[in-house]
Amino acid sequence: MHTTHLNLSNNRHYLWLSGFVLLLCLNAYSALAQSPQSFTIRGQLAQPQTGQVYLFDQADNQVSSAPIMGSTFTLKGTQMEPGLYNLKIDGKTDSKLVFVEPSAIQISMKTDGSYQVAGSKLHSQWEQYQNEILNSARNQLIKLYQERAVAQQKGDTVLCNQLMKQNDSVSIALGRSIRGAVTQKPYTFFNLTLLRDGSWDDPFITTMLDEFRGQFASYPTFQKMEIGLKEKALQLQKVAIGNKAYNFTLPDSSGTLHSLEEVRKAKKLVLLDFWASWCGPCIAEIPALKRLHESYANQGLEIISISVDNGPKPWLQGLIKHTPAGIQLLADGKNKTIRAEYAVHSIPQTFLIDQEGVIRGHNLRGEALSNKVAELLGK
Repeated sequence: MHTTHLNLSNNRHYLWLSGFVLLLCLNAYSALAQSPQSFTIRGQLAQPQTGQVYLFDQADNQVSSAPIMGSTFTLKGTQMEPGLYNLKIDGKTDSKLVFVEPSAIQISMKTDGSYQVAGSKLHSQWEQYQNEILNSARNQLIKLYQERAVAQQKGDTVLCNQLMKQNDSVSIALGRSIRGAVTQKPYTFFNLTLLRDGSWDDPFITTMLDEFRGQFASYPTFQKMEIGLKEKALQLQKVAIGNKAYNFTLPDSSGTLHSLEEVRKAKKLVLLDFWASWCGPCIAEIPALKRLHESYANQGLEIISISVDNGPKPWLQGLIKHTPAGIQLLADGKNKTIRAEYAVHSIPQTFLIDQEGVIRGHNLRGEALSNKVAELLGK
């Protein structure tokens, strides 16, 4: 069967139309914009003092302040949607996290540094989530990490592997619990917050946004997430099978520059792999990529691995520790162009690129990847 391949030059009308549709969506969202809503936080300190109390959002922007009157204060302000805020008190080094919503909220400080919040159902939800889901898993993972460090010092690889399996089990269970919290009814804004802050696949995000639409479509978080999905879909059109791959030039560990164009012209097939030294799934793929390289390097396969580590130090340490196959390049946090051009929103990401620079495969793994490489090399 003949397959028609579309490259970017043939998709100009599609991309222009998609951009126009996105603009229409932005205009529609502006019509749905949430009006500012008022909140009040009345606080009771453990003992009288002087000074000010401040409220900061998660971007560390001050949104409200108030004087301390003896041992009480009253913060007032408006917000476009509920959210987690930092409450800071003059003379105190720590801050208190409060999930603020448009209601009358009370906060009471204790002499031991703890605090209690009343009047915010969302704060109660957040607190329950912290205590019943996150803290338990966090404590287990810290304990396993400490035990694994001791086992590594003793050279006990068997115990290390057992502890790593336990670590994976706890992490998987945590992921399931968080997913359950996202889907738990009745829906509140806290569900949307968990959806925003998690690492979910696009189909799950789309499904849950559709679930939340009736309640939260007017909120900025909902609108940003939905626009983000549409923008990502546009980016993915650039890396659709049959399109031309973006040409890049990046340095290796010695500073020598390598371009995709020069490598693909010298070889028959390029496997482009995006990874990072901190990415567990990426590290797990390295042995399979080594075997693939050994099997097909003489037939014309080259691997280009691009690290998205935040700097050269962790990348170089990762190269020494894991010795991945192929040409190793770095595109750190400052290089956003290549991530955008290849729509790299998560890692690992892989692309098969032929000698003409056409994308022939995307995110293949294991036997599927090996079979596709053999097919494209004519073996």
